Amino acid sequence: MAELLELSVVYDTKFMSMTYCENNKLLWGKWIGAIPSDILRKEMLHTCDFLLEKKVELILTDYSRLQPPNMSDQVWIAENTTRRLINSAIRRIASIQSFDLIQQQVMDSIITRSYKIDSIPWVVQNFISVEPAIHWLLTGEDIS
Repeated sequence: MAELLELSVVYDTKFMSMTYCENNKLLWGKWIGAIPSDILRKEMLHTCDFLLEKKVELILTDYSRLQPPNMSDQVWIAENTTRRLINSAIRRIASIQSFDLIQQQVMDSIITRSYKIDSIPWVVQNFISVEPAIHWLLTGEDIS
């Protein structure tokens, strides 16, 4: 299903890449490695700006190669990105998780913190591979 998306690269750095499908209002972000705090925060704000500017509705975010952010970054992400995006067009977020349990717990912790800040209007679901995540984003249904 991923090959059917008409994706254009909109941002590409050592730590992150973003591709965008205008037809589906879908952003696909890939986060890579141990990202220093200042860069992580800058990249997160840049992503938020893009999501708001393009009125993105569907997000596929791949954290499978990201090293877990430190605690202060986790809190910062939950507080700052959630507040910026609370009135956005986002409907669904599919998150590709690492097989590493610690990384999964960290990412779940950020989501849990976000829910405590505001009543989030979008649905988040975790996946371990891309195809079921894209299917769910585009249809709202799990692959049986």
